[in-house]
Amino acid sequence: MIFWFFRTDYIDEQEKELISSLEDFDLSQIQNDEENSKLLKKPAKAFVKKEETKMNIRISSSELEKIKAVAMQECFA
Repeated sequence: MIFWFFRTDYIDEQEKELISSLEDFDLSQIQNDEENSKLLKKPAKAFVKKEETKMNIRISSSELEKIKAVAMQECFA
């Protein structure tokens, strides 16, 4: 399974089927031609260059501690 790094807790059946179908996909079927390369280079560069969006939220310190506790449990589960 190439997508072993995904946590499957949050993936529904449709997404699991999609991931499974991608595992069987043969990349050698894709032709490496100049036209496709030019077509895909600009969106690929834009995606890589995309900046992170920052957001400020206000929550109580007790809520923040709860969020941190849940995150630690999920991280080490």
